[in-house]
Amino acid sequence: MPATPGSDRQGGQGGERVAGVSSAPEIWPPLPLEQWEETCNTLQLWTQIVGKTRLVCAPMQNHWWQVPLYVTTRGLGTSPIPHGERTFEVDFDFVDHRLVVRTSAGLAARDGRRRRIPEVCRTCPTG
Repeated sequence: MPATPGSDRQGGQGGERVAGVSSAPEIWPPLPLEQWEETCNTLQLWTQIVGKTRLVCAPMQNHWWQVPLYVTTRGLGTSPIPHGERTFEVDFDFVDHRLVVRTSAGLAARDGRRRRIPEVCRTCPTG
């Protein structure tokens, strides 16, 4: 593909380069699925649980915008989710390998500790 005037792209099919950005495949380490398949499956199930919780608790928005998880500095997280007069949020902390639930009242529950993660959607609207 020929470069257009003022373009930072340099030719090549499938290997285009943008000035200042390396497209070398070695910048990403290999990630064979066989080595982390159990983790992948577990993470999928946990993210589905959190997504379904958001689906039930958060008011519906156009195009399901109330249910995504967002990339955080430590993993993935939700925005605040309404629960009665308070809110809560859920973070997948990939650095410390924890699921953390925080409430607007300042309470936090972490998996792997003696405190239980509450069943927050027991009182969420279902419909």
